[in-house]
Amino acid sequence: DLHAIEGLIWAEQELEKKDLIAGRKKTLADLKQKALDGKLRAKDLTAARGATNSKEEGTRRLISLTRALRKRYYKSADIRAQKALPLFDEILGIMESGQETAFLSILDTWVPRLHGTEFFSHNSMLA
Repeated sequence: DLHAIEGLIWAEQELEKKDLIAGRKKTLADLKQKALDGKLRAKDLTAARGATNSKEEGTRRLISLTRALRKRYYKSADIRAQKALPLFDEILGIMESGQETAFLSILDTWVPRLHGTEFFSHNSMLA
C-alpha cells in the first residue's frame, strides 16, 4: 500500500529530527509501526501530520516565548524578578517534558508560590 510506504518514509524522516517532544515521538513511533504492519490508512497519515505539526509548533513557540521572558527577568535588577528565575526553570522543564497536562502542572507550580498561599491541586479541583 502506497500510504504505508509514504507514512513509513515520513515517520522515519521526522524521527531523525533532534528537537522532538515526547508526545510527537510516540505518535511517530506508533505511525511507523502501523506502516510496517501494513495497517496505515491515508486518513491516519493525514491526521498524524496535521495534529503533530500544529501542536508542536504551538508548544515550541510557547517555550521560546517563556525562555525570552526568563531572559528578561534574569537581566532585571528587581529582586522579585530574580526570585522568579527558579520558577521559570521549573516551568520550562515541565513544558519541555511534553506532558499532556503541562498547563495544569504549571499552575500548580506557579500560582501558590506567586501568592504565598496554598491552592488545591488540579486533581482536587477537577474532582
